[in-house]
Amino acid sequence: MSGPRWAVATDAAELHQLVIESDQIAARESGTTAPLRRLASTERCVASGSSWVWIDVDGHYLATLTVESAPSFDLSQADFPAADCPWYMRRLAVGETGRRLGVWLSLQAVHLAGQLCASQGADWLRCEINPGLTKVADLLLAVGFVVVPSRRADRADLGWMAWHLGSR
Repeated sequence: MSGPRWAVATDAAELHQLVIESDQIAARESGTTAPLRRLASTERCVASGSSWVWIDVDGHYLATLTVESAPSFDLSQADFPAADCPWYMRRLAVGETGRRLGVWLSLQAVHLAGQLCASQGADWLRCEINPGLTKVADLLLAVGFVVVPSRRADRADLGWMAWHLGSR
């Protein structure tokens, strides 16, 4: 067995459980509602090779993120800064065991997302975020993301952020 590392996810079922676990923890901590997750969506992310996981020494998934060249949300809902080649991050998740490492693993995940996207020529990394998850928003702000204005005043449950990768 090799040491802890980032790798492309290969087990959709384990990845799906990790995302659900992370959602439940975040909902409990923030008083928000955990989103509905579909296994078929997780399977698509794994099949496309867009989901990455932190694997511990025993081969278990502790954290994950997904980066893609296409958004999983409607771009017309936010005023993103102009970009030549934006990429998109979603499903940033850290499970209970991974959280024992503190914020380190989350920071590593965001750093990896920036590296992966920059290696594909991306100039901006964009994401949708639940504004009620203030710990996640604070983490993203700390690494250089900016809040993106919403075009949906009727939807306080939606938010967006973006990171100019040239500023890393």
